Amino acid sequence: MHQSRHIGLFLTLLACCQAFPANAQDRSSIAGRAIWRWEIPMGTGNDADKVTTMDIPVQVQATLTTVSDTLRTESSAAGSFRFRGFPPGPVHLLLEAKGYIPFSESFELTPGENVVLVEMKKEGEDAPIHAEELDAASIEAEGRIATMKGDTLVYNATMLALQEGDYAIDLLRQMPGVEVKNRQIQVIGKDVRRTYVNGALIFGLDPMAGMENLKGDQVTQFYVYDEDNPTDRLDGQVREKERVIDIRTKDPIFSVTDIQFKAIAGADGQKQEDGALQGRYALGFNGKYFSELRQLHTDVITDDLGMKSSLMYASPQVQSRYTENTSLNLAYERYWSNPVYGDGFQFDYKYDGTWSKGWSRALTEYFETAGVPARNVENRTEDESLNRTHSLTTKAAYRTNPHFRLTWNSLVTLTDGRENSLSQGATTLDGGAPMRRDERTHSKTGNWSINETLTMGLSKGKFRPNLRLEVRISNDKTDGWSLDTLASSYTRRYLTKAGEGISRQYSSTLSHPVHMRYTPHGGSSLSASYGLSFHHMKRTRAAFDLYGVPVPLPNAANTYDYTDAGVRQNLDLQGSLATRRQRYFSLHYGLSFVSDRIVDDERIPSATSVRKTYFSIL
Repeated sequence: MHQSRHIGLFLTLLACCQAFPANAQDRSSIAGRAIWRWEIPMGTGNDADKVTTMDIPVQVQATLTTVSDTLRTESSAAGSFRFRGFPPGPVHLLLEAKGYIPFSESFELTPGENVVLVEMKKEGEDAPIHAEELDAASIEAEGRIATMKGDTLVYNATMLALQEGDYAIDLLRQMPGVEVKNRQIQVIGKDVRRTYVNGALIFGLDPMAGMENLKGDQVTQFYVYDEDNPTDRLDGQVREKERVIDIRTKDPIFSVTDIQFKAIAGADGQKQEDGALQGRYALGFNGKYFSELRQLHTDVITDDLGMKSSLMYASPQVQSRYTENTSLNLAYERYWSNPVYGDGFQFDYKYDGTWSKGWSRALTEYFETAGVPARNVENRTEDESLNRTHSLTTKAAYRTNPHFRLTWNSLVTLTDGRENSLSQGATTLDGGAPMRRDERTHSKTGNWSINETLTMGLSKGKFRPNLRLEVRISNDKTDGWSLDTLASSYTRRYLTKAGEGISRQYSSTLSHPVHMRYTPHGGSSLSASYGLSFHHMKRTRAAFDLYGVPVPLPNAANTYDYTDAGVRQNLDLQGSLATRRQRYFSLHYGLSFVSDRIVDDERIPSATSVRKTYFSIL
């Protein structure tokens, strides 16, 4: 086996020598990658000898000994390493990694680029196991971590070292062929759509929820397989199967409760202007309850570290200013039947309150230059802000029969805030009296919005219309002023107040698939929709010159009332075409026509409304 591996290495080098002839500099470089080649039995029945080969990267310490020097480097996590700029000729390559037999070879390098692919062997592994050599004993030995049962890939979690506080996701990350990135799990290159626990959706529809909240000491196996898309049962179409994971546990699990507390206290190392240390703290509570038909999540934290969550893996941020934050999240989900169809009730309440304060001071000295006297400039700034946001998201979905579904969505937000700033400065010329500047600003906002959506869908054969009705109402109010308190200044001296600007929008959209066809190898679709919306907004704004004589005077340029109204009609055609045979190919296309009628009695002073029609092609 050692001989066959060496031949593979030299063949790679030979190919590189042909592709990269000696250059004028007569220098060599070598780029390589270390892997462990894992062959998994995948077949059953007549295909029992079928195997799938996976190249698992190995992170190694690489040492290259040349005729003139010894070079060392550490490979990347992908097992890649590189050496540059040494004389061509005989070299010795040594690759070492914990748990693997060291790779030690001598060979001749030619001028230019040389590329090697090194197959490492695990300690205690006499030779790579190939399909024709597999028997019952070797299958059991090779499959301690992963085996195939029919078309199901089984990961054996009991073979891994369990650390204190590990969750299911910590075990899954160690499995070959698994990649976890941006809260998305991939197994053998395909995204995981759902996570079951003993065949039940204990943790709802988020595939990461079960992985992050199920204790690792309960996990025995991960079953990975593809199942039919649940939507196929509703409309009779055949779509691509979806990859899922079923976690098998030691004990029967029907619900999971996880509670965490967090407490942090300390102080900044750098003292404040008054010599005192700035204290730092964080107090948090996180509680979760999961069952197949109910999920409850609450997260509360108050701190001055810039943290937005009380989860144990949340870390504080570097603060350049003093900020106090309070966050609350309360979410509840209740399903009528299997969560996979989404029929149920959900609400999510969030509160975020932030108080922030910053200050700075700068003193700059300018020396005398030609025509410009010496001067000192001192600037001092302070700012303070308070922002609070409440939001409530509510959703209810109900399927009266397999063909008709009713969905209601509601979003209510309420925000308020204030900001204050102070900017002071003084410029002194040649020791004379300082010329001072004192500017202050203040603003106060209060906004709310309501967004209600009702969707009705019918799915029966080729007749599948979808009607969407939406109402949006919002109000925003801002009061503020910006003022230079020195009477000699004529800048930033206006008081501005925005009145009750209420905006209303009503819209409806009717859509219907003109053509839909799905197969295991791809499919095509074409849908059409027509929408009609109406919006109306009336806003007032007032501005006053605070230096008016004898009393503040209205500022005509910034004082107005206006009404903005309009009607929009749009027609959209959207389609797609995809194939998944040897290669994946996808084409999306669309055509949109839009007609607007706009009335604006202030910004468009016209006796007639404005009409415009346009279209776009995607």
